[in-house]
Order: sequence, then C-alpha cells, then structure tokens
Amino acid sequence: MAINWFKYSSPQAFLPLAGRMIPWFSVAALASICVGLYIGFFVAPTDFQQGDSYRIIFVHVPAAWMSMFLYVVMAIWAGLGLGLNARPSFMMAQAIAPTGAAHRCDVGQTDLGCLVGVGRSADVGTDSVVSVYRNYLVARVD
Repeated sequence: MAINWFKYSSPQAFLPLAGRMIPWFSVAALASICVGLYIGFFVAPTDFQQGDSYRIIFVHVPAAWMSMFLYVVMAIWAGLGLGLNARPSFMMAQAIAPTGAAHRCDVGQTDLGCLVGVGRSADVGTDSVVSVYRNYLVARVD
C-alpha cells in the first residue's frame, strides 16, 4: 500500500485534521511541562556552590534547544514549500516563527529588544536567528 504524501497538502484537508489534534497535543504539552518543572524544581538536587540559582538551567537550556530546533524545522518547511510549491508548507514555517522568537528572546535577553535587533546579544548566531524569526513575523503569506 502506497502512502499518499500529498493528501494533506491542501488547507481544506489539513486544517480540519489540525483542529482535531489541538486538544490532544495541548494536554500532552501541559502534562510534559508540569512533569518537567516538578522534576527540575523539586526533585533535582541543588548545586553545592550556586544553590537554587543553578536551577535556571532547567528552563534556559530547553528554551535554547527549542529555539534552534524550531529554526531548523522552519527552514525544512520553507524548503519543502519551495521544492513542492505547496502553500501549507509556507504557512507552517510562518506559524512556527512566533514560538521560535519567543524562545529566542527567553534565551538571549530578558526584554523584547531582541525582536528589534538591539540589546546585549553577544554572538552572530543569535542575531541571525532573531533576524530570520523577525522577517518571518513581518512577512505575510497571502
């Protein structure tokens, strides 16, 4: 039996499926967040030098990983959109941008200056990722 890879390439076919999946993924995400925060803040031992301030790593590192992962996923969706000329791929890439930008702001800075390109960002990688997210937030797929 062959898989029809183009079945959900139309928004009319994809959006009803996505709408039915939102509650399931929301419950799974909320459960994962609760378990992760409980383990990070109550089960994991404190650091012998830094004490409880060490526990910021349980929020900071996953946010950094998520930001870079979303950057790669956004590039994959954009590449698929260019290669297959499929509009939902571009829509997915644009839908990923706000979440990636929010995670990048959490990692890079404490204010929203990261979205406008000013602040204390030290490395070029962070600046380039922020500029890609910002450009996707400004661009419209109409």
